[in-house]
Amino acid sequence: KKKKKKMEKIDYSEWEDILGSGVLYKKVLVSGGNHKPEKRQELYLNVIGRLLETKEVFYDSTAQNGPIIVQSGDTLNSDLPVGVLLTIQLMTEGERSIIHILDQRQGFPANSKSKYKRSEKLEYEVEIIKFGDSEPEPEIMRLDEVVAAVNRKKNKGNEFFKNEDYESALSCYNTSIAIMERSEHINDETQIKPLMIQCGNNKVSTLVKLSKTFEGKEAAIKVLNLDPENFKALIWRGTFALTQNEFEEALESLKKAQEVNSDSVLVKKKLKELKEKQEEFRKKEKEIYSGWISRDKRKNNENNE
Repeated sequence: KKKKKKMEKIDYSEWEDILGSGVLYKKVLVSGGNHKPEKRQELYLNVIGRLLETKEVFYDSTAQNGPIIVQSGDTLNSDLPVGVLLTIQLMTEGERSIIHILDQRQGFPANSKSKYKRSEKLEYEVEIIKFGDSEPEPEIMRLDEVVAAVNRKKNKGNEFFKNEDYESALSCYNTSIAIMERSEHINDETQIKPLMIQCGNNKVSTLVKLSKTFEGKEAAIKVLNLDPENFKALIWRGTFALTQNEFEEALESLKKAQEVNSDSVLVKKKLKELKEKQEEFRKKEKEIYSGWISRDKRKNNENNE
């Protein structure tokens, strides 16, 4: 059986240590211009990803249709790993560099379904072809820009949710909501309000997956403040109240949901669950009170003796 050839040790003394912790390095192959990207600026990239030890290519944007586009400063909403996204913020237009990632937390992207072990050390060859436009701050965005930015974040959140990366999904939905809240168009009824409701309900669903009941209930209430008859949010608030044994609030929410959609099988199921839980709760209360009364009677009898 052939022995696996050991990788030669790399001398990183001539490389730039990006984080200062010996896990993320950059070496310039071709120098670029003098300017680094601005915050929220589009970057057009060619990227090749290899396993550091075997040099096997597992990602090649040059084999796809045109360069990939990422936004400077956004280390979440991309198919590239955090290590690359951090490093390109320090690169210049036209620069081509080799990036070595020695820590799995900086390696494969959060939503990666790669067949390779996440402990693999990785090498990325990255070229910044050109800088694109910078996205303005939400406060000065036009309405169409706000809608486009929010949809980008929301759709990325949906991808993360589908891939069961709920923390990243939550971050995307929070960012979407924050963009709208910071915008001067926050009171727009035709486009922003529906997006706020969508992102709010998506946030609730994600908090459920993360078992964050209190935060989930608060998020559902915020949706209902925008749309008191929102079916999803009514169901969520009723469900959260039910898990917290807040039966009156649960009944109020579920009855309201039933008014919105009288044919819903889910509402009927939840109302049945509520009735059963109330009965169980009353039974336990009765047992506890009976225990207290019995104990008090015993004490009184002992005192009489």
